[in-house]
Amino acid sequence: MALPASVKTDYLKAEIFSKYVDESTDPADVRRIRAINKWLATERENEATNDRLLLTPEEYNILPRVPFDRFVTFCRNLIVEIIGETASVDALIGAFSGGASTSRSRTESHPAGKYLGKADVTSPAWEVFEDLLDDIPGWDLVSAKSVFRLVRGNVMFTVPKKSDIDRCACKEPDINMWLQKGIGTHFRRCLRRIGINLNDQSINRSLARKGSITGELSTLDLSSASDSVSRGLVELLLPECWFTLLDSVRSHVTVIDGEEHRNEMFSSMGNGFTFELESLLFYALARATTYFRGIPGIVSVYGDDLIVPSDSYDYLVWVLGYFGFSVNTEKSFASGPFRESCGGHYYDGTDITPFYIKEPFQDISDLIDVANKLRKWAEIPGLGILDPTVEPI
Repeated sequence: MALPASVKTDYLKAEIFSKYVDESTDPADVRRIRAINKWLATERENEATNDRLLLTPEEYNILPRVPFDRFVTFCRNLIVEIIGETASVDALIGAFSGGASTSRSRTESHPAGKYLGKADVTSPAWEVFEDLLDDIPGWDLVSAKSVFRLVRGNVMFTVPKKSDIDRCACKEPDINMWLQKGIGTHFRRCLRRIGINLNDQSINRSLARKGSITGELSTLDLSSASDSVSRGLVELLLPECWFTLLDSVRSHVTVIDGEEHRNEMFSSMGNGFTFELESLLFYALARATTYFRGIPGIVSVYGDDLIVPSDSYDYLVWVLGYFGFSVNTEKSFASGPFRESCGGHYYDGTDITPFYIKEPFQDISDLIDVANKLRKWAEIPGLGILDPTVEPI
């Protein structure tokens, strides 16, 4: 049996094995080396971005008849409207996630367990944390001092991404992560007040579907977005108080296979505020672009998934490039009937989102899992029943 011919079927066939890894694909060490080399190449770009932003003349036209200083001022004012000039104590009261840290592996990383035993922290973050101890229920200075360990920064690791390359992420020091999560949660609340809900991906998916029908909205996806948020960009756009705080609790150094690398990026995947910070910055850059070009319409962001009026697409690609970001043209769409955002793939209003087979079947449960994914993929929209042409498979 074969799947019936359609746009949806052709797309599934093209995508289903794009993340597949087995003995015939590139070995793990090759995928890991490629990921690290890509990360380091992004860092070289970040260094160039830091220099460029520092040296850009105020009168440089970032857009036609829009001087750089005027564009930056708009972004700064918008960010102040969203997060305020200064951070409250509440913004620093953090939490632990279930992710690995520099002191604990993934299997030992339950949030509750991180309040017990040793805790890693960088020196600047410890100074922030020490000032907060009187306002944090459940912590006490004597016990905290007895278990913390000063470290230089975070530690890189890689996770599977595609069949030919891994993805880099970093394990943060425990206390840094705790503080970062507080800031990230605060930014998330602030963004929600202006309609950017980082707890709900369905908003972007719905807008992507609309864009695939009307053509009025474009979807943008960025390459290595979180790793491309440069130190210079954050310093340029955030209020001084906020920049100083975030700079204190981030990791300035990343340890890669025992070697220290001083970061040109501001923060990486694994940092507790990276997702919210990049969302804030992308929203400001997109809003400024549409404002100065006089283009009305919806601007929505979810991390590096951006949705903007299609008329602003080319201008925003240029602006993002100048500020150090690379638009993935294979996954960004401003014309035609296809749009993709937040895991939703749409062709002229039809959901054609694929599923993936990532590794060989090991047992019957793997087969059942793929059968269930196929049934969900083949549901008739609005009816909740399986497409009869797929049932024999």
